[in-house]
Amino acid sequence: MIVERIDKPTKLKSWPGQFPVHNLYTVGVAGEKFLRAIQKEGKLLATVCEKCAAEYLPPKIFCPLCLGELTEWKEVSPRGTVETYAADGKGLFAFVRLTKNGGLIHRLGEIAPEKVKIGLKVEAVFEPAATRTGSILDIRYFRPILR
Repeated sequence: MIVERIDKPTKLKSWPGQFPVHNLYTVGVAGEKFLRAIQKEGKLLATVCEKCAAEYLPPKIFCPLCLGELTEWKEVSPRGTVETYAADGKGLFAFVRLTKNGGLIHRLGEIAPEKVKIGLKVEAVFEPAATRTGSILDIRYFRPILR
């Protein structure tokens, strides 16, 4: 237990070694429904605000614009547009806009980094139904739409 009181920021101290922190992150009610739809049905769901007509993906429980409760759900197309992207030694990632008010940051696949551009039309590639686990990784990646 830390019992020492620090009155001035210039007197801050440090403790060498590890400071044990234990936490568990949950996705909440909206995240649970969203991930279950991906796992069980291979669908993307968004919440819709009846007052503002805004669609939220990832889904939310309350509208950040009017603070209304979001109880309406809507299936969203797995097709979207690359808004921005980045590559590192582990892969190619993009923010894919799927609704007016939202989208997902996820991997891109089936494309070379030099071929990616803002505005590229892409679609989600899901894991086979038998191997989905209820994770965002049930979407393998987004690939370019060739049509």
